[in-house]
Amino acid sequence: MAIDQVPTKQPCPCGTSGCVNANNDLCVEHYRHEPADEKTYRVCGECWHAFQTEEELIDEFNKVLPSEVRSVNSGTQVFACPHCAHDF
Repeated sequence: MAIDQVPTKQPCPCGTSGCVNANNDLCVEHYRHEPADEKTYRVCGECWHAFQTEEELIDEFNKVLPSEVRSVNSGTQVFACPHCAHDF
């Protein structure tokens, strides 16, 4: 989910500047609120992890793939969140 698709009807109660999650859910992987802004590459709509750059998303995705299939080199090839497997 792109940052411009994240629902932000109200500020997050956590008070973290730029937090993308108005539901007060924490990033499942890091157990924290994930700040994001217009420069954030992608935010998962399920676990709320904010990938700050395309490279971060690619690196995290390749880490969870078996070594013999690690060939993702573009954010457009990443079809699911590497932290929770939610479809993008």
